[in-house]
Amino acid sequence: MTTGRLDPPVPVSTERALHPFSWIFTLWMQAQRLAVPLLAIVAAARWSTWDLGWLPLAVFFLFFAVILQLSLRYRLGDTDLIVRRSLVIHRSERHIPYARIHNLRVVETPLHRLLRVVEVAVETAGGTTPEATLRVLSRDAFAELRAHVAARSQALSPADAGRASNRGAIGGAADMTESGATARRQVILTFSLRDAISYGMLDNRGFVVVAALAGIVWEAFSSYEGERFWHPGFWTAPLQFAREGWGRLQGSALLDVPLVLIAIVIGALVVLKLFSVVWAVVTLRGFCVERVGASLTVTHGLLTRASTMIPLHRIQQIKVREKPLHRLARRAEVELDTVGSSGEPGKRQPVWLAPLVPRAFVARLLADAGLPIALDEVRWQPVHPRAARRMRRKTLLLTILGGLLLWSSVRQPWALVPTALAAPVLLAVATVQARRLGYAVAAPCILLRRGWLWKTIHITWVDRVQTLAVSSSPFDRRYGMARLIVDTAAGGAMGSDLRVPYLGTETALALQRELAAGVAATRFQW
Repeated sequence: MTTGRLDPPVPVSTERALHPFSWIFTLWMQAQRLAVPLLAIVAAARWSTWDLGWLPLAVFFLFFAVILQLSLRYRLGDTDLIVRRSLVIHRSERHIPYARIHNLRVVETPLHRLLRVVEVAVETAGGTTPEATLRVLSRDAFAELRAHVAARSQALSPADAGRASNRGAIGGAADMTESGATARRQVILTFSLRDAISYGMLDNRGFVVVAALAGIVWEAFSSYEGERFWHPGFWTAPLQFAREGWGRLQGSALLDVPLVLIAIVIGALVVLKLFSVVWAVVTLRGFCVERVGASLTVTHGLLTRASTMIPLHRIQQIKVREKPLHRLARRAEVELDTVGSSGEPGKRQPVWLAPLVPRAFVARLLADAGLPIALDEVRWQPVHPRAARRMRRKTLLLTILGGLLLWSSVRQPWALVPTALAAPVLLAVATVQARRLGYAVAAPCILLRRGWLWKTIHITWVDRVQTLAVSSSPFDRRYGMARLIVDTAAGGAMGSDLRVPYLGTETALALQRELAAGVAATRFQW
């Protein structure tokens, strides 16, 4: 195996068209976008031919979208990828420098695999949507695109270590060319069918399926009632149907038998777990994490397979979660927050590093993700001594409000009994959570630990911090406390920032100054 630097391939300037089957996937995508509005209007129209006169307009837009996609051409230039659309009424040409490309995200549905094509999204760190989407390419064309982009980005990037990680973002040209590989592909984690089933059993993803089914049932019963979507009956029909069904169930003698009630509850829990297992198998079947050079490749999906390449320097935050069932099984969940495309502005898109992994394997997994410290050796610092008192007062106030709401709805003295029984337990939980709340600064990272039953550890690199802020509410100022907010490039409306609450005011300001000095001494890298 050679270790010398290879000459990049000669740039290819010939324009390339998409795969001949591209129009099928474009038409299907446009049809999916119009499916819900079409069904809603058809249901509201009561199948009146006069109300469907807009259909030719929809067909025109579908036809225009297909023609627009078929007019797309791309060219592998010397320094950038050129994507061009050429129509009489719409022309555009986008130049995407190779050094800015951080990811070529690949999506494969069963139809993609049947036709041996892939959909490729070209992502950079400077946007919330892909810079370009090539729908679709043959697998050979994608391999050529990936190898060329990786080789040119390697040739154009500076030789310093900070920029070297960019070359691994595309999978490493050295890993894909025949002439010599300087980076080898290392499998970090794989998920078997048994692992996916275990995740479904230990997690509660069944509610995702139930919510989707509830939406379908809502639409079905709204359409069955025949009301137009602007009519109140269109929105209240499902609720009315559920209310009538519950009334008929209450009138039956079955609910008078305790065993029937227990069987109903157990049956509902079993169905939820089955839904959770089905969701996990469909989503996580074939889950695999590989490391190539200075990047990670995450692939998963049974029906629709998605592949994402993550340069290590794009990882903004790591979250290690342990839920109650995870802790009983000695398992953990590891999630990454990255910078780059998130699909919609203001929304972050976390990536699983490990949906479920043995707790003893977490340290090795984090080391493969570029974390230079061991969590077992971190010295945690407690928050303000009066944090437990504040958390207990907040918990007690919410418990009393919940009890009053329950009593006001039934107007029975027994309604206060659950509140009286739950209050001591919740106060004890608040006390333990305050003791578990802590932070640490272990170069080159800042860490936050919170939670007891649902335990989470947040890890953020100091050199990837963009904003440091200290905030205090009126309640914080009353107790002499403040909150430290550590924001990264992956933050947004949903946010992936790290917030350390219940710090003393002086402690928060001192921690802010310490971190600011560390940030100033480093070089920010996209």
